[in-house]
Amino acid sequence: MSEPKEHKQDAGDLVPSEASTATKGCMLGVIFIILLIIAAVITAIIVVALNLFSDENSFGDFDFDFSFMDDITGIFESDTESDTTDTSDGDSMTQEIGGLRITLNDAYFNENDEEQYIVDVNIESIDREYYTPSATAFHIETENGNAYAYTDESREVNDRESGTGEFNQMLEVGTEARYLLAFHVSEYLDFDVDKTLVFRDYREDDEISFDLN
Repeated sequence: MSEPKEHKQDAGDLVPSEASTATKGCMLGVIFIILLIIAAVITAIIVVALNLFSDENSFGDFDFDFSFMDDITGIFESDTESDTTDTSDGDSMTQEIGGLRITLNDAYFNENDEEQYIVDVNIESIDREYYTPSATAFHIETENGNAYAYTDESREVNDRESGTGEFNQMLEVGTEARYLLAFHVSEYLDFDVDKTLVFRDYREDDEISFDLN
């Protein structure tokens, strides 16, 4: 009787489970390499971007037009100004108080009288009923503590100018008039300092001020 021959397994003759394991290992290796390449590319892009935007001169190559933002800002500012009342910051040439809109047009010395300082204003009644403009509502204050009230010449100066309203005459709602106010400035008082025009609303017990510099 012949002895059974021993079968030797060839190295390349792998069972299916072993072949599957080897294939998965190769695929994982390839995927890992691809991920490394992608990570390297992303890192390079980030570095280039950071270098580009960190260079202050690089912004000169970009010409963005942000002018539309000014228009939008202007709309909101105009809305804010129209809704603001009873202000007293002295920065605006037009301010509102108690249903009135006061506008400072000009302020100057009289050419024929160096001691007479004239202030040109507009008064508009937005929704204030039974309002009678009066020169007594205005006065000037200076940084050195001096105060100047209107003079009796205000009416004369105002009447001489064409197109002005009349003091002590009722201003109807929705109407506007221009007025000239005369202030006497004594020559011995230093008037060449910071000064403000103050309008006092006696009904509202409040006031607003305008920079005259």
